[in-house]
Amino acid sequence: MTETEEAGSHGFPQRTRMSRIEYLRRSNELDRQKNPHLYVQSADGLGAKWLFLENVAAMLGTTEDFVYRIGREDLPAARIGKRSVYSRDDIDAFISKQIEVSRPRYVAERKVHVISQETAAGAKPASSGTFDPIATLHKLGIGK
Repeated sequence: MTETEEAGSHGFPQRTRMSRIEYLRRSNELDRQKNPHLYVQSADGLGAKWLFLENVAAMLGTTEDFVYRIGREDLPAARIGKRSVYSRDDIDAFISKQIEVSRPRYVAERKVHVISQETAAGAKPASSGTFDPIATLHKLGIGK
């Protein structure tokens, strides 16, 4: 056997073929390394108390980048290696705080003010019995 035959047809060493089971085990291990949050007993993170960044983003309905931009005084996190871990209690407190902050922005339901013929500065009803706002404005001297 020559050296090129041992090395393969293009000069590279030939790889041994993996069995299907070995291939599945290796791909499963790579997937576990890339997505550890999917392989924890609880579906949403490290259990009932702790969450990964991906789970917090899904819980808040935002992106992971947005969660990173939230100040740590508002949403504390712990770094463990390259991963950020959040407490579910802190997330609940953050959501409650955001609700309290945004509540004053909403206007309470307003009462409907109906302008009738009697309140339009002594305007007399039209002959047909319906209210004509344009005629009332012209009578008041507005909108000419």
